[in-house]
Amino acid sequence: MSSRVLVTGAAGFVAINVVRALAGRGHHVVGFDHRAADDAARVYAGEGVGWMIGDVRDVAALGRAIKAHAVDVVVHAAAVTATTPEWERERAGDVLGVNVLGTVAALEAARAAGVRRVVVLSSASAVGARDPGEPFIPEDAPAAPSDLYGVSKRALELTAARLAELHSLQVITVRLSQPYGPMERPSPDRAALSPIAEWITAAQEGRFLTTPSLEIGRDWIYVDDVGEAFARLVEARELRHAMYNLGLGENVTVREVIEHLRRAWPRLEVNVMPSWTPNPNLSAARLRPPLEMTRLAADVGFRPRFGIEEGLARYAAWVKERSPRTA
Repeated sequence: MSSRVLVTGAAGFVAINVVRALAGRGHHVVGFDHRAADDAARVYAGEGVGWMIGDVRDVAALGRAIKAHAVDVVVHAAAVTATTPEWERERAGDVLGVNVLGTVAALEAARAAGVRRVVVLSSASAVGARDPGEPFIPEDAPAAPSDLYGVSKRALELTAARLAELHSLQVITVRLSQPYGPMERPSPDRAALSPIAEWITAAQEGRFLTTPSLEIGRDWIYVDDVGEAFARLVEARELRHAMYNLGLGENVTVREVIEHLRRAWPRLEVNVMPSWTPNPNLSAARLRPPLEMTRLAADVGFRPRFGIEEGLARYAAWVKERSPRTA
């Protein structure tokens, strides 16, 4: 059965892929964002997707969007991704306002409209620092974030859980690892792109790739798998948990990523510079074990379809198709 789904932050990287996945499965999808979707986003999302402009902190605006389209499920993905100290210092109000108060507004609007389910995007950053040598981060892992982005995501989780209880509203929270793939673009709401997006852009433009180490590992997940997981959470008749981890479930090193990228760009060259200030997603403070994913498999039958080799191949093909250049 198809649903009528409102997706907040819909012009953003992860959210536009969720919109595309839902629309591709026959759901009526409305993208809600504080800025107008450009032509690339509209084409990528697919025909039939509706778009509305509004502030996610505005309960009334959200309520109007939900009512206008008879929405029965909300996917709340709007966020300001502050992964650098500069953004923490300069945009603390935006980070907490959008990530926390925006969640309050989305849940209040959903409750008032009688929405049956809200799926909220959180992040592995909510867990905080963990020993990278641990095998997995469990789905019930204790959380102790230290940076403002992680703090905002943990506050989002706690707020969502409490409001769900107070309002008898079904709220599902998803902790996402490191996504990569099509439609990741610079945004005024993100401090930095993912390392893979930076490297693929450099490779396509014939520039050196730079990394502080080849042995850094991240739990990279191809964004098509993210869209699939969210679609299954929207569609499930019954869900047994309020929190789900979402990642590839294994750490893949920078060395392995680069080896696979060389299949698309054989002349790719890499600078290993230990003193280089890395992409914030490669900093020591953000290294952690992969996410354990037993609940998604058990409740909705989801396991990632794309390993790192196939995911990178698909992403590289997408980039080359849109900006051809001799490899």
